[in-house]
Amino acid sequence: MQSDMRQSVGAFVARVHKKVNEVSQTYLTNERRYNYTTPKSFLEQIKLYEVTCLVLLFLQQLFML
Repeated sequence: MQSDMRQSVGAFVARVHKKVNEVSQTYLTNERRYNYTTPKSFLEQIKLYEVTCLVLLFLQQLFML
């Protein structure tokens, strides 16, 4: 993955993870129920982005031929 794309994806994933934590706090306040975000869910999100980037790269190469 290109450096600029890696930074962009990293910033986005971190932002989403932070937002999930904020929404989880709101959920706790409103519903009195916990929702946890874990390092595993964060790593799964990164893996999803990695796979998505690979698929997009493959499709891009496929249609450029």
